[in-house]
Amino acid sequence: MVQSGANLFNVDHMVDIHKACEVYSQADKAFKGNLDPVSDLLQASPEQCYELAGRLIKIAKDKKYMLSAGCEVPAAVSNETFGAFCRAASDS
Repeated sequence: MVQSGANLFNVDHMVDIHKACEVYSQADKAFKGNLDPVSDLLQASPEQCYELAGRLIKIAKDKKYMLSAGCEVPAAVSNETFGAFCRAASDS
């Protein structure tokens, strides 16, 4: 996949983030995602979402990584939880 010519890859929540870091950084490619849209955003408290997002950012430190849901952010995610998600990116 890294040889496809794409500049950015979306990593689903079922993919091991450590393996994604290894593969995409070795190929010098950008990647995003890995949060479960349902359990890590829709069903999570703001505190849980902040912690999970921050964990991903720490794991992918110094990689070409963008914090994102593994697919998309469900419309029903609360403003508080989405705010926590955004704060995790700016705080890290």
